[in-house]
Amino acid sequence: MNRRLLTIFGAVILLIGNAVGGVIPGRWEKVDSLNNGEDIIVVMKSGERFFADFRSSDLDSITVKPMGEKERRVPKSEVKQVEREGVKQDRALDGAAIGAGAGAALGALLGSRSEDDREVTILGGLIAFAAIGFGVGYAVDSSSGKPILLFEALTGSGD
Repeated sequence: MNRRLLTIFGAVILLIGNAVGGVIPGRWEKVDSLNNGEDIIVVMKSGERFFADFRSSDLDSITVKPMGEKERRVPKSEVKQVEREGVKQDRALDGAAIGAGAGAALGALLGSRSEDDREVTILGGLIAFAAIGFGVGYAVDSSSGKPILLFEALTGSGD
């Protein structure tokens, strides 16, 4: 039973990490789903970087309106990255505290189900899972406020 719970917990942690990171190089779905007028940062393969309002996306290009310029179509094959500015609302410690609390609760629960010395197992589970929860909570919460990567070109290819 403990192994099953640990496996489920590990899978959830991995899924949370993938959901936060979430960009598959060469895939445009996150850019394609933007609303007209959303602020983005476009980084070209040539090295040019500019802030723009997103207008639209089609199979071969994105249409943007760079700040202070007229609207332009940018071939997707020339884009290295597209980012959206993150919104930082608070410090990262509250996410770490929530993660540590959830991890401690799960660790205590798993430790209480052990057949071994209960106090030692509960305390060990509480500390270990609190540390894991602290790290995951801190990483997830501190990532907000940084630019959010929406697209990244495949390395070594034209798209």
